[in-house]
Amino acid sequence: MALNIPGLIAMIGFYVAVLATGIWASKKAKAKTTSGTVTEVVMLGERSINLAIGIFTMTASWVGGGYILGTAEAVYNPNKGLIWAQMPLQYALAYIVGGLFFAKPMRERKYVTVIDPFQIRYGKIMTVLMVIPALVGDMFNLACSLTALGGMVSTIIGLQHVYSVMISAAVAIIYTLLGGLYSVAYTDVIQLIFIFIGLGLGAMSFQSFQQRNLSSVSPAKAQITCFAAAVLSVIVSVPSTLIGAVAASTDWNQTDYGTPSPYERNEAHKILPLSLENLAPSYVSIIGIGAITAAAMSSIDSFLLSVACMFTSNLYKNIIRKKASDKELQLVIRITVVVAGSIGIALTFIENSIVFFWILSADMAYCIVFPQLICVLFSEISNTYGAVVGFVLSLLLRLLSGEPLIGLPSVICFPGGEIIDDVYIQPVPVRTVVALCAFLCILLFSYIFASLFRRGILPKRWDVFGITKITVPTLDNQNSVPISLNDADGESLMMSSDVTKS
Repeated sequence: MALNIPGLIAMIGFYVAVLATGIWASKKAKAKTTSGTVTEVVMLGERSINLAIGIFTMTASWVGGGYILGTAEAVYNPNKGLIWAQMPLQYALAYIVGGLFFAKPMRERKYVTVIDPFQIRYGKIMTVLMVIPALVGDMFNLACSLTALGGMVSTIIGLQHVYSVMISAAVAIIYTLLGGLYSVAYTDVIQLIFIFIGLGLGAMSFQSFQQRNLSSVSPAKAQITCFAAAVLSVIVSVPSTLIGAVAASTDWNQTDYGTPSPYERNEAHKILPLSLENLAPSYVSIIGIGAITAAAMSSIDSFLLSVACMFTSNLYKNIIRKKASDKELQLVIRITVVVAGSIGIALTFIENSIVFFWILSADMAYCIVFPQLICVLFSEISNTYGAVVGFVLSLLLRLLSGEPLIGLPSVICFPGGEIIDDVYIQPVPVRTVVALCAFLCILLFSYIFASLFRRGILPKRWDVFGITKITVPTLDNQNSVPISLNDADGESLMMSSDVTKS
């Protein structure tokens, strides 16, 4: 395929605009460091992101390339269809639930990452266990966005997949390194505008979500940001849904693409760019390039910063190097962004299905992290013993239930299922069953172990997680939140600026 020069120029122009915005935002971030640590500014924008920018960046953090291309792919795929285009409704529901139940307590307690509640309450062992699925989930999301971007550019512009992925990742890494959340937030505004314009012509548990809540000026504005993002995320999905439906009813033999169809050529994951290229005027295709590129970039930078913040704050600062200086933490953030970007690029060469990466990342968040987050935030019963048992149980149940997408056989076969093409199709919503089992298991075993120690059935010297030693750390001088600690390390979790500043 010949190189599409107008499309290439359009993509370069978009990258220049985004990079310029990121550089400008980085200067704004440096100006803010006088009233807070540089690390705090990089991670959370010093918790001063205003409402309008917050709504844009909250929406753009999830409305990425995987979201847009994956929705079109699901609608187009004859084995899935409209009912499988779940991302818009799922994300809208997640925004609403997050705004109602999670945004306020997370912001009021001044957490830095979604892992902080576990580190404060359960200690470092559970922190490591929870960081793993959170990091892996974000890495799958990063690969999802990079895959979407590579497929789009190679299809419409003719640039090889490897070059489009590496160039786009490099741009995102550069402006994320320069300004952290400020650069990500302000470039999200530009990117979301491109998505609205471009695709309009063409047809809770993630750290990236909580990071937007935690960067809001106040808990109330964090909630408003979630509700507004729920509406915007559904609106943005409409063009992708329509394009997928149109592609499903198209006689591809009457287009330049010819036969066999994209589905028969195993190119369903490219259906949106293929439709723009073959079913729309050239100027619409060029504008669509900006839209899809914007969508992918808005998620790529979010997941890069999300991974860097969790690793730096929860692992490096509070477990590996507790006395690390602010300058050292900045260096760790930069290195982590580069490493995460490199791993994300490598993953795109393993699997090219957008839905594949999206489902794996959703599994990590929903089956493992979500029930743990509910218990640590809202249950006074839960303790480290229950959390560890719940973690192990949810992981085993999910693995043993099988996953056809990665060729994982079903060891646990729920009654009523059937075998199709040598694959056992579970008759129940496996992910929901796993999440519910994990939730009940956390509460049950937390109660059992607490009772055993309290009644003296188990001697206190066997209490390796220290649930019998309860202290009440103060996270805020005005609005302290009583939390039982299982590990003395939890007391030093929060940044010094978080303890003294709102």
